[in-house]
Amino acid sequence: MLRGAFISGGLALAFAVASLLDPRVLPTGEDVWLKPLRFALAFAVHALTLAWLWRLADRHPESDRLFDLACRLQLAVMVVELACVALQGARGVPSHFNVADPFDAAVFTIMGIGTYGLFIGYAGMALNLLLRPGPSRLIDLGILCGLALSVAGGLVDVAMVAVFNGHGVGPGGGELAFFGWRISGGDLRVPHFVGIHALQALPAIAWLLSRTTALASIRWIGFAGGSSAYLAAFAAILALALEGRSVFEIVR
Repeated sequence: MLRGAFISGGLALAFAVASLLDPRVLPTGEDVWLKPLRFALAFAVHALTLAWLWRLADRHPESDRLFDLACRLQLAVMVVELACVALQGARGVPSHFNVADPFDAAVFTIMGIGTYGLFIGYAGMALNLLLRPGPSRLIDLGILCGLALSVAGGLVDVAMVAVFNGHGVGPGGGELAFFGWRISGGDLRVPHFVGIHALQALPAIAWLLSRTTALASIRWIGFAGGSSAYLAAFAAILALALEGRSVFEIVR
């Protein structure tokens, strides 16, 4: 898993250099190497997260093969997804929502299937934790809740493809630097981002609380409050996007 993080990080650096040397842009005006760069960074973070969760949940290769296989499946999915995004970037065409010809449609379909591969990986991790709990019930719950909300964030991605055929909802304009999110109007990529990163946020909340000297009941209450706040933020940002509004219009 750490090797996957280092490889993704190295690819991110390569894509950053390519972005500086290659003047091509997509029809949207975006640098052809910007999306591969974002995906490489995201996958590096995800691989590091899997390695961290392995240690956090006190997993062992011999007794937790399901958890191990689930993590390896996610790494395999990330390799395929990144290869697809990089291939389309090198060709100078969009990777997402591009069905201009059979080849582009096939690449986009492969990427869509990858989302379900991640879901299967999450399910494997969750099942292993339920069958063989770790030394801290609070941390186990943090990981399980993070996995569940990350699936919810992934389902937003599914909705972009199956329902909206795009990430925008309603009229909008402007872009947030690097991320490319709409500054005005609905953009489903924002709740997708918040949802999938619950996989880092909620286990981190549980871990921080487990390090305190507070009574166990206080720790549980603290986690309930923190996780509920994160869930509420995700739901609110999703609701705004579905209404065709941007969270950036509210906070600025």
